[in-house]
Amino acid sequence: MKATVIESNIRHVSPVARQMRQADLMEIQAVGTFSPYQALWNGHHYSQPNGYTLMFDDKPVAMFGVAPKEDGDNRVGVIWLLGTDDITENPIHFLRISRKFIPTLMEPYDMVCNIVDARNTVHIKWMQWLGFKFIRKIKFGPENRDFWEFAEVNHV
Repeated sequence: MKATVIESNIRHVSPVARQMRQADLMEIQAVGTFSPYQALWNGHHYSQPNGYTLMFDDKPVAMFGVAPKEDGDNRVGVIWLLGTDDITENPIHFLRISRKFIPTLMEPYDMVCNIVDARNTVHIKWMQWLGFKFIRKIKFGPENRDFWEFAEVNHV
């Protein structure tokens, strides 16, 4: 299998949305705002030019990126990733590429951060492996679910 990262394209949204991981679907629902398609579309749109798609062979299996924080502080980015079961079924390819790609995602920012659904244990373990720091547990969204705030400072 060939694993590559390319600049995201709006055509990647539908295939990833249709096959999204259950944990990612639950997180989108817990945030309470978007359908899988809308969450990916927004991520793609607001992360440009820092939006990417992970491809296994010629199939889009995850979309990710960093968008500037909405408060206008361009030194802080909001990092995100939504994917299909392919990333957990082929973890070696995903892990190698994600670790290598983090510096590219962080490059224009002093810090990146976001929240993650506390039930999304795969993402939590992955973010710990990448070196993100978990700050505190908060209640968030219309379901009042537990989420973890996390962040990483750009050391460059």
